[in-house]
Amino acid sequence: MGLVWVLSFACFVASLKDQGLTLIFDLTIISIPICGVKLLKHYRDKILNGTISFMRAFAYSMTMFLHAIIILSFAQWLYMEFLDNGFIFSSLAAKVQSPEYKPFLDAYGVSMEEINTQLKAMADTRPIDFPFMFLFTNIFLSLILSWVIALITKRTKKRY
Repeated sequence: MGLVWVLSFACFVASLKDQGLTLIFDLTIISIPICGVKLLKHYRDKILNGTISFMRAFAYSMTMFLHAIIILSFAQWLYMEFLDNGFIFSSLAAKVQSPEYKPFLDAYGVSMEEINTQLKAMADTRPIDFPFMFLFTNIFLSLILSWVIALITKRTKKRY
């Protein structure tokens, strides 16, 4: 699961240079909950003989996602610390300053001054801060996703 998340991050970074990889990025993001359901069903059916409570399914799913988050955060830190060299920020700045992006900024009432201030703040951020920002976001999203996956995959014995 962690490798799927790392692949997704790699496709995001590569899609800043080649727009064709945006589709692969989207597909890897969509595949994360599908992989989670498949792994939990395999655990339920092969290890637990076909039954699992909601809490156990939630705990398994959350544990699986937490391990994936740790792997992703480490990969993000490695990339930001040693490989990025300002690529993400320069790519975002180029996109935001392009003429195609101007109507989008106007629609939301955002000035170029505000955008440049935000980009400067992002550029001044330490490489370790980005994985931490994504870490907390991913934990929150994993809580929601684990709850949904646990509801889908729970199966208890029928009582007659």
